[in-house]
Amino acid sequence: MISRTEFDVLPPVEKAHTLFEFGDELEVREEGDFRIKLYLISDFFVELWYSTFKPQIAKLVSLSDDDVAEIYSDRIDISDVF
Repeated sequence: MISRTEFDVLPPVEKAHTLFEFGDELEVREEGDFRIKLYLISDFFVELWYSTFKPQIAKLVSLSDDDVAEIYSDRIDISDVF
């Protein structure tokens, strides 16, 4: 399985392909003009930022466990992942 470090250096199209092939969607949130989906790939998290203003993927960002705990602590129980 791919590591977070390997994921971070992939070109954007390969990141998307990897996310859709191996990622499990955990949560969705809204922020401004973005719908943000949190995924788990193996042992790391990725956010897919989808622009609702201009229908396209704006960015794919891997997150640390601390980032996920801070952003999503009130939305989901991620204690099983840690």
